[in-house]
Amino acid sequence: MHSEDISELLKALMAAEDEFESIQMTKTGQAGSFKFHYADLKECFRATKPALKKHGLKCNGCFANQEGRLTLSLILSHAASGQWMKSTMPITPASNSPTDLGKFITYMRRYMYVTLLGVVSDEDVEGDALDAVDAKKSDNRLISKDQCDELTNLILDSGRTVQEVLDKHKIKSLDSISEKTYKSWVQYLSKGN
Repeated sequence: MHSEDISELLKALMAAEDEFESIQMTKTGQAGSFKFHYADLKECFRATKPALKKHGLKCNGCFANQEGRLTLSLILSHAASGQWMKSTMPITPASNSPTDLGKFITYMRRYMYVTLLGVVSDEDVEGDALDAVDAKKSDNRLISKDQCDELTNLILDSGRTVQEVLDKHKIKSLDSISEKTYKSWVQYLSKGN
């Protein structure tokens, strides 16, 4: 969201960007098994605020209640022209504890701030980390009807009954097993075991 015209704001932001200092990624975070480096909000401010101020730019945050949901907005404004750009996100912390709320707000302020300014504050490892999370989710998903049918045929071809296998593994039905279990059983049964 932005004012009707943002041409002066963008000119000022482009001039400020040329004067931003390098953002130092001195903090270490972890997403699953992936470790990465990032800059905290204080470091992002240190590297950018002097140039923003010099070019008449200011970034402010505010909270609002939109349709019963608490939101955080960051507004980048240009003093000389009155032009502005705004980014708004719902506040959805992991829990309602004050600590989780504070962490979430700081996290979102940092991401919204660097997004509005077009700067980088962390290593780009999210894709790798998300791939690992997706793989884990995939392993825990239940098998499809086609997979269930394939497994049934492999069990029967091995000379066992489906009920024998279910009883042995204390499982109620084949359609309640995970994809991870399915893969290991298919591999085992395909070898003629």
